[in-house]
Amino acid sequence: MKTVIPIIMQPDTEKYFWVRSVLDGIRSSAARYDYELLVADRDIISKGFLPKNRPVLVNGHMAEWLSDTAVFLWLNGYIPIIISAGTAILRRCRYSSVYFDLASGVQDIVDYCIAGGRRNIALFGVRSRVSGDWEKVQLFRRSAAECGLEEFPVYYLEDTLEKCMDRFIEAFFENNIDAIVCANDSVAILLIQEMLKNGIKIPEDAYVVGVGDSVAGRLISVPLISLNVDYFEMGKQAVRLWRYIYRDGADTDISVAISCKLNTKNVGGEPLKRQKYEEHTFTDSGEGLWNDYFYEDEKVQRLLKLETLLRDCDELDLALLEAIKNEKTDEQIADEVWLSSRAVRYRISKMMKKADMQGRSEIVALMREFDIWEK
Repeated sequence: MKTVIPIIMQPDTEKYFWVRSVLDGIRSSAARYDYELLVADRDIISKGFLPKNRPVLVNGHMAEWLSDTAVFLWLNGYIPIIISAGTAILRRCRYSSVYFDLASGVQDIVDYCIAGGRRNIALFGVRSRVSGDWEKVQLFRRSAAECGLEEFPVYYLEDTLEKCMDRFIEAFFENNIDAIVCANDSVAILLIQEMLKNGIKIPEDAYVVGVGDSVAGRLISVPLISLNVDYFEMGKQAVRLWRYIYRDGADTDISVAISCKLNTKNVGGEPLKRQKYEEHTFTDSGEGLWNDYFYEDEKVQRLLKLETLLRDCDELDLALLEAIKNEKTDEQIADEVWLSSRAVRYRISKMMKKADMQGRSEIVALMREFDIWEK
């Protein structure tokens, strides 16, 4: 019988590309050791279907959910290993973790903005109960103090995304903001679209920086500067940590940091080098309002669906998508990419199935909505 790696995932996150990337990394590394992944829930844990004193992976982004789940596992005799973008989680029990080295990434962003003469930096799209977002706020505040800058204003998502962007555009003109760091690439892409509609030039009037290094961010009309976070590698490292604790049998408290790099190649620059940093400790739940509007926003859902489509594409797939957008026939596409018409239809069908697309018209509509290849 294969050794099972159990994982509890935050509800309603399975469809997002970063969760899939983490799971792909876990499965890839687990296969190397002939392990098998088991997606579990609290009911399976509480009924004791898994042997006690075993490590259990926990994947999510909500700080309270992560903390509560870690405590639940601990009280039931298991060893939690939290997989999350940041470390900003209330520590109510011992647990190990795999997270992104956001501290060095944040410093790279600040250095990049200052080097470009941008010192009036704002944070936009932050959700105060999201582990990674809260940690970014604290790290930007620390970085501002270290660089002798005024504390960066933080604009929380406290209403629908559309209303929050409208309020931010007003604040942008009133406060002479010249650089905006967004909580993630989805926020950044949508904000860029809104700023362009209001006559704001990017990057002349303002830098816009995202987090996630999304494929859509590289292909939009104004290429996005973004902090590269490797979710696939996060999954691989989680299995290595799980295996170490499982084989050693120790009740350990280990943290594994995944490096981040600022990707400026999209705008003609080079990635910056990582810098050393001090460990950051989360102390409380923070300020700002919280709601779940973000993932309920239909435009956000469409953008994430597009990202799911693009993220699994190789160069040939991207060429096929560009041809689809240009409304070329299968025969015309086949001549361009040196494939048979049947092979073209198969690859396109496979891509649509992975991203749960209903037809080529949906692909075209999404690429046009988010200005993919509109250079």
